[in-house]
Amino acid sequence: MDRTLLLNMLHDGECEITFTKVNGERRVMRCTLEFATITARFGLDDTGNNNQRSPKVITVLDLDKDEWRCFKPETVTTCEAMILA
Repeated sequence: MDRTLLLNMLHDGECEITFTKVNGERRVMRCTLEFATITARFGLDDTGNNNQRSPKVITVLDLDKDEWRCFKPETVTTCEAMILA
């Protein structure tokens, strides 16, 4: 999937991303890069933890684990913007 598209969607809000892990396992992750969500959970000082480890991966906040996780854009099979009611 296109890296720029993924980043735009993640910065806009919460997404559900399905991707294939390095070990071949399929993973579904609810995640975001939305500034307001990150600062609400961690405060301003911790947003620096979102440093991209490599230009080949995207590092995101996993909303279910409250931890930073990364994935390779080319392994993403679906990315759905979550509509919050």
